[in-house]
Amino acid sequence: MTHPPAQRARPVPLLDTAAATRMSDDALALQLDTTTRDAIESTTARLTEQVRAFDAALPRDSVAARGDHEEVRNLLARAPKNGAVTFSVHAYMRDLARMLRRLIFQYEAQQVRREPKEGGEEGGGISTQPKPAAPSRTGTSSCGCAHPHRRRWVRLTTSGGC
Repeated sequence: MTHPPAQRARPVPLLDTAAATRMSDDALALQLDTTTRDAIESTTARLTEQVRAFDAALPRDSVAARGDHEEVRNLLARAPKNGAVTFSVHAYMRDLARMLRRLIFQYEAQQVRREPKEGGEEGGGISTQPKPAAPSRTGTSSCGCAHPHRRRWVRLTTSGGC
């Protein structure tokens, strides 16, 4: 009697986050009044592929992750039909681009967590690198004083002073 081959967990291929980021940025830059319907539909198709790929690469091991996956499924399920108004297709394309940005962020965070630590795979080694000093709350400000300043958004006067 022969047994079927054992199912091995295949490693998820690395996705190109830079290209996906450019794609989402380009999609969000498309304006409704200067873009053709064909361009919007082709961008939507490419974004849909990327959203599916990044969603498949993310784990579903927590309640939040399963909720995110459900949100992606709902977004993909509400894709506009063939007779939809151009505005609806454009709004959907923008929703896909924003979702892709979110998935890219989650994917990159997952990749950082998977990288081995400095001291080896177990992370038990002692680091010889000094820790960076905590930022100081005081110091020299832009006016030359030695006290902390709050960030000023608009300078109303041109005269100096604290």
